[in-house]
Amino acid sequence: MRYITFLLILCLFSAPNSVLAGNSGVETVAKLRDNCQKSILYSDGSKSEKLAMENFSDGYYIGTCLGTVASVINTYELLKYELEYEGKKKFPLTQICLPEGWSNDQGVRVFIKWANEHPEKLHIPAIAGILFSHLEAYPCTK
Repeated sequence: MRYITFLLILCLFSAPNSVLAGNSGVETVAKLRDNCQKSILYSDGSKSEKLAMENFSDGYYIGTCLGTVASVINTYELLKYELEYEGKKKFPLTQICLPEGWSNDQGVRVFIKWANEHPEKLHIPAIAGILFSHLEAYPCTK
């Protein structure tokens, strides 16, 4: 039952983005990558703060990127913790071990790097891409 709940929660994270953007269906890796690249431009200081304040749509897409990455990773970590707390040794889908001090900005960069290295996966749901990128970057070695 918890696995079904986890998958439903992940699906709900992508639904508001699709509705607000006027799309039907789930946001893809390609679309989220484009939004996240805007986030990195602002994070690195490549765009001025004034421009960020003037351009509402960039702010929306940056927020969508940061919120989606944080939500997926936080939900994953919560479920993983709950399973381990109940005495189950391994999370059944994947094993991601985030480093100490992991940040949302770091998560966005991991996702963008993975998406650019895997163009054959740009059509898959963004949620899956976030999980795959972090699994590749931070596999558990225990």
